[in-house]
Amino acid sequence: MYNKQMEDYLFNNKMYSFEGARGVQHLEKIATEVCGYTPDYSGVMINFFADNPGAIEAVVEWIGNQALKGGDWKDNLEAMVGPEEEDEVGDLAPPEETASETWIEP
Repeated sequence: MYNKQMEDYLFNNKMYSFEGARGVQHLEKIATEVCGYTPDYSGVMINFFADNPGAIEAVVEWIGNQALKGGDWKDNLEAMVGPEEEDEVGDLAPPEETASETWIEP
């Protein structure tokens, strides 16, 4: 899951779990010590995410995947955008065709 150097760093810093507030503190410590972010301006984590949109995308993707499993997150997402539609065989329905996709050149 992690490369050898990161495994060693986590072990040496006794970062065995990333649950709860302690997990957030561990992530902030990694962002500070490994990535070099400081609490200047908006704070370590704001600065980290502002500089790393891929990290934001990874978190958003994770949230979406967790919402698929059910619970409050799924309910909240469905309340905002509606439930996922499925066709007869249970696959996601294809997106609606747009006028430009169906336009036939005369």
